[in-house]
Amino acid sequence: MRISHKYKFIFLSNPQSGSTSIRTILNRYSDIKSSTEFPYQHHTNARRLKAHFQEMGWDWDEYLKFTTIRNPWDRMVGRYHYGLKNPNSVWHIPAKSVSNFREFIRHPKIVKASQDSTINKFAFGEDGKCLVNYILKLEEIDTELPQVLKKLGIPIKEIPQKNSSLHKHYSYYYDSETKDKVGEMFEVDIEYGQYNFENKNPVVEQLKEIRKLLTRGLNKITMLTGQRF
Repeated sequence: MRISHKYKFIFLSNPQSGSTSIRTILNRYSDIKSSTEFPYQHHTNARRLKAHFQEMGWDWDEYLKFTTIRNPWDRMVGRYHYGLKNPNSVWHIPAKSVSNFREFIRHPKIVKASQDSTINKFAFGEDGKCLVNYILKLEEIDTELPQVLKKLGIPIKEIPQKNSSLHKHYSYYYDSETKDKVGEMFEVDIEYGQYNFENKNPVVEQLKEIRKLLTRGLNKITMLTGQRF
């Protein structure tokens, strides 16, 4: 979270959605930086911060407010790896207490955290109205963020890569069950960001082709013999 009374902006840090990189850019222009203390926690949501603005007598509508959104399937893999390597992360205990990503997704703390971090709970009011001006897609941040910063009069040369983790494409970590589970947990984010599950796992693609061939073969046998399989 970053707030500037001079530049009139509020940046809300949606966890595991590129927020650390944007906070780094905004540091020198911010009057208030996030901490572990209420109400300025790193990942405080729009509802809580707007209520604080009202208490302080600050006009929420005078500020340009923005946050980010990320492909949920990619985001969950990012959470897993971030938790594995960062002891201070809220994801650390769940990540270290399980043997694989599949179990991580099923961990009660992860399920609860995921339910609480959907974009509608993070950036929208209880009445369903969006409380921010811009929700930037992390996948398009290189083009979308400079446009917002230009409106604020903030120059930018490049976007630093912070807290990024090296791992295979997210599709390698999923099977059909875990893919559907994350899809259900983040249905709102998927619809808002118009996300699709992009499969780059060659093994999965090969299995799909094998299944198609088997289906065709069985259909031909059924046509010839009349026996169904």
